[in-house]
Amino acid sequence: GLDEGDEVVVHGAFKLDSALQIVASPAMMLPEPELVVPEVPACFGGMATTLVAAYLPLQSALAGDDEATARAAARELRLAFSDHCLEAIPDLVAASSAVVSAEGLEGMRTAFQPLSDTLWLMIEQVGWQGEQPLRRFHCSMAFDNAGAHWLQHDATTLNPYWGAAMLRCGGEVASLT
Repeated sequence: GLDEGDEVVVHGAFKLDSALQIVASPAMMLPEPELVVPEVPACFGGMATTLVAAYLPLQSALAGDDEATARAAARELRLAFSDHCLEAIPDLVAASSAVVSAEGLEGMRTAFQPLSDTLWLMIEQVGWQGEQPLRRFHCSMAFDNAGAHWLQHDATTLNPYWGAAMLRCGGEVASLT
């Protein structure tokens, strides 16, 4: 795919890739895995704002390194996901249950990633009806540089995977209004 005269990076590719990852751009060396989107039942669209309202306290508590509040928020979120409509979405129910049963703050953070990805993909399919924009953030350094996403309303990065250690690591990569 090169033409005569095209410039090619031969030194410093790792540095360029690192710089891209720091600003939450897609990595050149570690492509993002493709996610499978679960089938979304018609009833989900009307519940999206309620589910996000239950999700955000968990995201905030993880970003604040507050395990007790995160655990309580995870239980509330699981209750929100126990609606009969959502039982038809086993990936979402399993992800919320995994956060509740996870051990410690790090375990909760690990279980939080698939929950965040699945919730975003489903909302993306039905559309966002909330009053505030729903923002998707990405931190390329989470999970040994595998990267992870999360959702929030606020435009300021509040990283739930690193908490105070790197609260501002990552950035907004998408938004639904």
